[in-house]
Amino acid sequence: MPARDLRAGPESAREGSPGEQVIEPLDPRRLAVWLVVLLLVLYLVFVGGVWQGIYTAGIRQASVALAGLGLGVWAMGALRWPAWRPRSVLLPAGAACLSALAVSTATSRYPRISLEYLGYALLLAALYLLLVRLLADPFFRVRFGALAVGLCGVISAGFVGLVLRHWIDWWGLVGRITVPPLRPDFESLTFGNPSTVLTIAVLFLGPAVAHLGTTTPARRSVVFVLAALVASVAVLSGSRAGWLALAIAVAAVGGGWLTTSRGRLAVTAWAVAVTRKGHGRIGAAVAGLLGVLGVLVLAPAVLRRAAESGEDVRAGFLAAAFRMFGEAPLAGTGPGTWVVQRVRYTLPPEVDYYIPHAHDIYAQTLSELGLLGVAAGIFLAASVAWLVRDALRDGDPTRRRWGWMAAFVLVYLAAHQLFDFYANMPAILFAAALPVAWLDATAAREPRVAGRPMPVRLGKAWAVAAAALLVVAVGGLLWTEIPAATHARAVTLANEGDWAAADAPARAAVATDAGWPPYLMTEGLTAAWAGDHVRAAEAFRRVVVADDLPEAWLNLAAEEAALGNEATAREAIARALRLGYQRPAVAMAAGDLALRLGDDALARGAFTNALIVGPSLAGDPWWALDPARAALFPEVREAAIGRVGPATGWEMALVSGDFIGARSLAEQLGPAAGRDAVRVIDAWSGNEAAFGAVLAACAARPLDLAALAWCARLEGHYGDDAEANRYRAWANTIVGGAYAAGAELRVARVTLVGRSDEGNVALFYGYYTYRRPTPWDLLGPDLVHLTLE
Repeated sequence: MPARDLRAGPESAREGSPGEQVIEPLDPRRLAVWLVVLLLVLYLVFVGGVWQGIYTAGIRQASVALAGLGLGVWAMGALRWPAWRPRSVLLPAGAACLSALAVSTATSRYPRISLEYLGYALLLAALYLLLVRLLADPFFRVRFGALAVGLCGVISAGFVGLVLRHWIDWWGLVGRITVPPLRPDFESLTFGNPSTVLTIAVLFLGPAVAHLGTTTPARRSVVFVLAALVASVAVLSGSRAGWLALAIAVAAVGGGWLTTSRGRLAVTAWAVAVTRKGHGRIGAAVAGLLGVLGVLVLAPAVLRRAAESGEDVRAGFLAAAFRMFGEAPLAGTGPGTWVVQRVRYTLPPEVDYYIPHAHDIYAQTLSELGLLGVAAGIFLAASVAWLVRDALRDGDPTRRRWGWMAAFVLVYLAAHQLFDFYANMPAILFAAALPVAWLDATAAREPRVAGRPMPVRLGKAWAVAAAALLVVAVGGLLWTEIPAATHARAVTLANEGDWAAADAPARAAVATDAGWPPYLMTEGLTAAWAGDHVRAAEAFRRVVVADDLPEAWLNLAAEEAALGNEATAREAIARALRLGYQRPAVAMAAGDLALRLGDDALARGAFTNALIVGPSLAGDPWWALDPARAALFPEVREAAIGRVGPATGWEMALVSGDFIGARSLAEQLGPAAGRDAVRVIDAWSGNEAAFGAVLAACAARPLDLAALAWCARLEGHYGDDAEANRYRAWANTIVGGAYAAGAELRVARVTLVGRSDEGNVALFYGYYTYRRPTPWDLLGPDLVHLTLE
């Protein structure tokens, strides 16, 4: 059989089952195209479509250029060979979604930002249509299926292997083999979050199983291994949202499959095949035993993870989203605006926490796109549901299998995004789109409304308009990355401590594209370091108008104070403390600046909040270095203890040297908590037996972060830095950032260089809000900074 001509397009492929693998000589041209596609997919999954690719200007620019180039090549081919022109049963639904985005962008509160999101949406929609055309060709279809198998296996096995590596290191810190923590060191490969690793593994498992099937023992074995690996990832990732989503997907889709005669027959046949053969029974028994042992061994870690908090943070995100929706219910506030407005719509005492999404795709859609976006989303969901149902009713077993697997991954993703958000991650979108595009490409029927078929192809005029929009989108997106790259150079120089050199690129970025507050934030900081208070104040003023960022308010206060505008400075401090009181770095700097301005009442309130959220600050010798602070400190400490009570009040009394007061407060706690607190108090004051008992508690309860923090602090208190750091690393493996609780928070005596997030400054404000990083040090040179000792 002669090799098929690539120019003929996907629809020239030999007729037959979508799953039929036609064996024929390899055409070097087709193979070359596949190798290019393969490299681009690997780049997307591991680099361009994940954390670094989203938040790094150079990678974003490369990704847009590669996408534009690929679409351009496709467009030229489609002009010559009609079979390669866009065709999709989801075309009307996709057009509705893009229209909703366009309308919301037109009415957006931040049109500059929403335009960028609309541009990316156009680009992703075009890439989906290209994927459908590729999957319409059996040559590419079978290879995409095999690629899903490989990606599922590599990602899952890589994650499991790295978790085991972290466990070995952790056992070395603990000094014995014991129940290890889930998601050690927050391991997440290149995906930024362990939960994302589980999500992409599950999403690739669906097409992998659909591609392999279970028709031969070898295929069944591979499916079993992949499923076992993904199940391991599910447990080890510690993703509570993922656990719930998997349970929903298995119950809904698995239950639905078992209601069919084919499903029941398949389960019966599998059970007979396993139990009839000796090695099958042995394998099943071994697998079951290993599963039970794994559950028993990891049960404490699973229970600890399930009991962790975080609901208050997510509740605040939802509240902010619903407040936005209430103000713009029809078209929302604009694509990409939830994260920008979140701080403004957060009301004390809700947690001020910088995050790139609302942890709920449905609430965020309501806030950004309103009811119009919800209607478009429902239309898209209904169209995909039609596509899946069409596959489940197909006479071809391969297409039915893909239908079931598409249903599984889509239900999983829909359930997971009740508590997460993945619309901003192209790698996840590709994995989710793969089974849908496979069904789309192999669909023999078209959806109908009122008996009339819905359009599945773009007319010539619409195609020309779409191509023109894509050219504008790609050009615009590439242009926006030019000042982003310039700004990134300024941030790099600032993080190296060279604020003078950072000033020129910071100013250049603002001059080129002044619509981005992170550029203004960086310029304000470089101007402050240069002593240009007028320019710094203007930059910070524009940031607070756009973002209400507490750190920017505080910087504005410092610049206004330097300019002699004390009343304006005091007002800015109060605005900074609206939410900034939750962060010790902001509260301490605000209190110090207020004290320097002579506002004792404002300083007292700020310092009190700083001690509440950072109790170890009560032991800082810095208080005694200034007469005004020394006079204010006793009142501040008592006010803080009065507000928190004995729960953490005993710690403030202890580190400030009031052992009697600390013991009195500790005795007001419950029996167990009081006993532990008294033991720490005695150890801190020199009782060796109590010191040994605290260390013994860490050895006995290796997952107890509170105990580990005190072990580290006591070792540091007595000068054994090596042992203190061992306990901090031990705790940090359990929960990323937990090392900070094992150190003393102090006012820095020297200028800090590099990443310094002590005191919880909003480090990721620029990253998460605008995908443009800002310097690690977000506080100007005239404000006190915190460090760890």
